[in-house]
Amino acid sequence: MRVTWGSQRGDPSELALRLRLVVDPDGGRGADPIVAASWGTFSLWAGGVNVTAYSDGQESHEEITWYLLPLLEQVAEHWDPLLHEERLPCRVAGVDAAISLASTAFPPGSADDGWERDWQSWWGRHALQAPPSGRPIPDVVIRRWREQLEVSGRRVAPAGGPYEVRFLATDGHARCDATRAADVIHEVCLEAVTQLRRMHPDSIRLSELQERYEALRSAPVAPRLTWLAGLGDRSDEVMEAV
Repeated sequence: MRVTWGSQRGDPSELALRLRLVVDPDGGRGADPIVAASWGTFSLWAGGVNVTAYSDGQESHEEITWYLLPLLEQVAEHWDPLLHEERLPCRVAGVDAAISLASTAFPPGSADDGWERDWQSWWGRHALQAPPSGRPIPDVVIRRWREQLEVSGRRVAPAGGPYEVRFLATDGHARCDATRAADVIHEVCLEAVTQLRRMHPDSIRLSELQERYEALRSAPVAPRLTWLAGLGDRSDEVMEAV
């Protein structure tokens, strides 16, 4: 695996993120050229635990290898709720977000039609598994928790993944300073997008994504406060409340 670029920020004892771009072993066949350029790896540490570490039955790996662009786009699209929304969907049913989501995935018989919609919407804003990947991804959820950022997960077999893949982190959660965590995530993601843009300077998709990350530095505070206050369950509701 030939690494062409990489960046790691943060303290693994609190929160750290590493992204690397590597040469696509398939030479970009079967993928959009811009997506193919983002073939790489990502590793996430929280509370001293590498939540992306896994075993494939033969050896252990500390990073997930796949196309990074969908992940970068997902983080940019849901930046405000990812880092500021604490309120869980449907009801609180556990000590952290991962356990609560697992406990409320199926609506009770008395639930209204909005239960599944609200659950799926919240999961899509906060789960590492939300961006389509085709690769086994750990059941890890990121959300705000008071003045901290919570990273929680469950040690379960990846949905749709090879049966021999097992993520190594145990059930549990870690919480760290939300501001420091936001800085770490923003810096690494912006660096990755900037590098991709250098490789494909004419890409409108990458240009717009880079502008989106750069704009986060001066984004208005009101929507973030609205997410913090739990004044909506969907992005459109939050924007109406601003």
